[in-house]
Amino acid sequence: MNIDKEIELLKYQISLLKTMVPGDEFPFYMFVMDHGICKAQHNLLSNYLFILNHRLSHMSRDEEGTQDAISSQIYESKKSSLIHEAKALGIEKDILFTDEIPEYAEFENFVKTTLPESVNPIYLLKSLQKQSIFTNLCEYLLKQAKE
Repeated sequence: MNIDKEIELLKYQISLLKTMVPGDEFPFYMFVMDHGICKAQHNLLSNYLFILNHRLSHMSRDEEGTQDAISSQIYESKKSSLIHEAKALGIEKDILFTDEIPEYAEFENFVKTTLPESVNPIYLLKSLQKQSIFTNLCEYLLKQAKE
C-alpha cells in the first residue's frame, strides 16, 4: 500500500472513531483531534496546566503550614519536564515559573506560542472545563478573559 492510500485510510479510521466517541463526554479529546494537537504539544499543555493550577492554589499545605510532600514532588517533576520541553520550543522559563497567580494573558501567550494556530484559548479552556480537567483553573482563567 502506498503512503497516500495509508494516509487516506488513517484519516477515514479517525473519522470513524470520532463518530463513536461521544463528543459531549470528551470535548477536550475531540478538541485535540480537531486541531491537530500532537502528543508532544498535548504533554506540554498538560504539564503547563498542572503548573498553573499549582500556582493558583498556592501550593498545597497541610495543617502545620508546610507543603504537602507529594504535591511538591509532583510539582518539581512537572516543572523540570516543562522547562526541558519549553526550552526546546524557545520559551523562557521565567515566564512559566513565577509565584504570581496565573493570568489569562499568560495562558493565551502560551497557547499561541506552543499550539497550532487554529487553537482558540477560550474554546480550549471551555473544552477542558466541560471534561472536568482543572475545572477551577479553567473557571478562573475564563472569568479573567471576560474582564
